[in-house]
Amino acid sequence: MPDAAGFATFDVSIMHRDGDQYWLSMSCELGAVQAHPATLPDWGDVVGARTPIAWLGETVGRHATAREDGLAIGRALSGLLFGPTKLRDLFVKMRAHAINGDRDLVVQIFGAPDHVADWPWELITDPEDPSSYLTMTQRVHVARTPKEREYRSGETAVAHPLNVLVVMSNPLVWGA
Repeated sequence: MPDAAGFATFDVSIMHRDGDQYWLSMSCELGAVQAHPATLPDWGDVVGARTPIAWLGETVGRHATAREDGLAIGRALSGLLFGPTKLRDLFVKMRAHAINGDRDLVVQIFGAPDHVADWPWELITDPEDPSSYLTMTQRVHVARTPKEREYRSGETAVAHPLNVLVVMSNPLVWGA
């Protein structure tokens, strides 16, 4: 993986407007698309009456084998971001540009308000291969970025230093 200077960024901002209407904006060094209208993703029967974040919590909590459900959610999110041709084309061009320049691509997702930020963005599928997650694609990284920080008063602060262990794996490789 390249150093910090070896990354190219692809910023995605999704803002809730009214009802099921959203505004999408994307920017990278090759160009930008601003305030593109979008509608709420169709979660299908996977989520049901739950919110996407509640579905994710329940699925992870019961250690369910939910690959197809996860891909369905990921395809809905991918359809929201990359369904319109000009948005998909900008992403595809930027990914090729980054890789040709020997850089990894960081897709930074800014979601607002909280219910949009809470969607399981890690499940987004690759717009060029809807059978695989974008987070599992080589040379592409997906990062959630908060629009703003909230400092809650009256809560106990965490003692420093705060140690965090993050473990990621690709279970598809284990069986190969």
